[in-house]
Amino acid sequence: MKLTRKFGLTAGLLTLLTPLLLSGQAIAGPSNAAPLIDKEFEAALRKFVCNRFCNRIDATDEQREKLSKIMTDAQEESRPLREDLRSGLLGLSDMMSDSKSNDEQIRAKVKELRSLHEKVQDRRISALLEARKVLNAEQRQEVNKRFADLITGVGKPRRLGFLMHGAQAFSSLE
Repeated sequence: MKLTRKFGLTAGLLTLLTPLLLSGQAIAGPSNAAPLIDKEFEAALRKFVCNRFCNRIDATDEQREKLSKIMTDAQEESRPLREDLRSGLLGLSDMMSDSKSNDEQIRAKVKELRSLHEKVQDRRISALLEARKVLNAEQRQEVNKRFADLITGVGKPRRLGFLMHGAQAFSSLE
């Protein structure tokens, strides 16, 4: 149980940064349209999640500003990578349906996408560590408890219709 609690703190803070992942799913149109990320939707989602998270942990005004800045900066910095990842995934989908694509080409594309995903994850963990420094011990415990309850089944996740995955993480912020 101790391991779950330690993991819960880190993973709980990650819920604050989940919009970075989800915003990559805000598609502005079909696979041949650009841009692939709807910046207005991304900003609205970030603001919504940040407000819910800050309300849950009873954040001070100063903490709210810092957390919002961390999320905004991380989103802006990772946007080009997320757009490349989104575009690459659409390309992979096209390759899978194209009889001219062979297994080696598909595996090479997957390897390329895996590398992009790791870069996005590296930026997320950096932002998560920045956010962790903003919270006091009591707030980190609240995040930990909510997340641990969620992953052990004690928490009751509510799904938000516009989220494809990760909705459980958002419900812990209520």
